[in-house]
Amino acid sequence: MAGEVVPVPGELIVDSLREEARALFDAEMLGDAAGFLLDGMKVRTQLYNGEVISVELPNVVEMLVVETTPTIKGATAQAQMKPATLETGIEILVPPYLESGERIRVDTRDGRFIERVK
Repeated sequence: MAGEVVPVPGELIVDSLREEARALFDAEMLGDAAGFLLDGMKVRTQLYNGEVISVELPNVVEMLVVETTPTIKGATAQAQMKPATLETGIEILVPPYLESGERIRVDTRDGRFIERVK
């Protein structure tokens, strides 16, 4: 059985379609993708006998860059990348022109920067 769930603080997820049946899972089930899990995010779950057996995040999420090195003067979007820490603490590579405080779109399947949110 599949449903949408909404994260609550901590590592618990509540099944928003069936409030009476709490669908709980540990963030370890998501592996590295757990770093893209945001409060209030809707994810798809697959349940078997009331237990979550799989969790699927959206393919693309918008996240805030909370820390990165200063903008490199004259930087272009070509092959150069720099590390950036996102609001959940996960670190990804972003183009050198991005600054802290910007919102970006990230592919949750591979952690790849897609674009700056306008």
